[in-house]
Amino acid sequence: MLEAKRNTLMFFIYGLSFFSMGISALQQNAYGESSFSLLKSIKYLGYFGVVHGTAEWIWMIILLKAYPEWFTEMFALAIYLNSLSFSFLWRFGAELAEYEGTFKGIIKRLPYIVSVFWAVEFVYFYWVKESFLFHWFFVDDIMNRYFLGLPGSLITGYAIYKNAKALQLLNYKKIAARLKGISYLFLLYGILAGLIVDERSFFPANILNRQMFMNIFKFPVEVGRTAAAISITVLFILVIDIFRLETKHKLARLSRQYAAGQERRKLGRELHDVIIQNLFATGLVVENLIESSENQQDKDMLLHIKSNLNETITLIRSFIQKSLTLSMDLEDLNVKLQELVQQFQNRQGIRIKYSYSVSEIYTSCLSSDNISELYFILKEALTNAVRHSNGSLVEVRVASSIDSIQGTVADNGTGFDYSKEMNKENHYGLLSMNERAAAANGMLNIDTGNGTQVKIIIPWGVCENEK
Repeated sequence: MLEAKRNTLMFFIYGLSFFSMGISALQQNAYGESSFSLLKSIKYLGYFGVVHGTAEWIWMIILLKAYPEWFTEMFALAIYLNSLSFSFLWRFGAELAEYEGTFKGIIKRLPYIVSVFWAVEFVYFYWVKESFLFHWFFVDDIMNRYFLGLPGSLITGYAIYKNAKALQLLNYKKIAARLKGISYLFLLYGILAGLIVDERSFFPANILNRQMFMNIFKFPVEVGRTAAAISITVLFILVIDIFRLETKHKLARLSRQYAAGQERRKLGRELHDVIIQNLFATGLVVENLIESSENQQDKDMLLHIKSNLNETITLIRSFIQKSLTLSMDLEDLNVKLQELVQQFQNRQGIRIKYSYSVSEIYTSCLSSDNISELYFILKEALTNAVRHSNGSLVEVRVASSIDSIQGTVADNGTGFDYSKEMNKENHYGLLSMNERAAAANGMLNIDTGNGTQVKIIIPWGVCENEK
């Protein structure tokens, strides 16, 4: 009786831990879309937490024998919810890993495909093999853990560790340390929940099972699962600071941008109102001297001085203009690209789709020079697409990943032979894009197979402040 109460309490705490984590994740997702990879996929972790926590509470009700008339149905529901929760966990890990290969879509959908096959098999034995019902229930639960729980936990642990390493390189050390802790815990949870199962006659359940675990560690595997769940939840709630960081970065960026803009405008006013006016007044004096001078040599010298003054005024005005636009941050990049898209769309009559999805957490992780290089590469690519593609649609995309910023310009036009264009004498645009990509330590890829796609990937630098 005492052991039953302990097990009941353990399942309650186990379910509460994951349920709390799920609710917390879904609350963060409800605040709005984020461009940060962890937060973009967080809803799937929320679904996992809520569904898995509910499944554990159903196991608790079964242990309490509260509704004996619904025993079989609750048993089936608990196993099915476990399967569904593991599918969500797998999807979370697949989204978070940001895999961009050929099988990207299959990897993301595979847990649902496996889950459907599992459900069909489950229903078949539930209705057709009633005499062996509970035997198949336990076998199904084991298969569910082997083919969904274990890979889902391992993929999630790997994806979180990958994000932690990237954040550590960006100097977000505290968040990176917490994420590493969560990744290790998910790997541990994958072993405890995905490999340690009921003892059966087939491999590996005949070796790795609850009884073996109890003999070695002297406590039930459910205790280990509960401890892992509590630890994951606590660390996860601490990691939610990323949302606070995004808001903090946004406010800091706006503050810096406003202060820098004020300083640039103040400098511009001083140069214009004081320096240029003094030079202009000096020029008027020189003009008077030219008109009153009768010596041709003196006139020539004064004309030269006048020319130098005009050139100096032009240079100062150019400096003022550049000083107001030279220092570019990511928000400036967004604004300038929007203006560029609007400019081409109005003049050329071509449809241009523009999207910008860069997390505020990366605001200080890319130098102004590299942002400028990215802008001019995209500007050149967009100019070429509008003028030469003969297409009806151009897509301009800027997005962030955990380790880089990517800019893409893609059209549905006729394309071109890249090697032939590079061999021509007037290939300065393509050469300029390659040189700018190299200057930013980036990777430029131009695909002309179906229309033209220009993609530039620039890695993040080290962020300014440690977090």
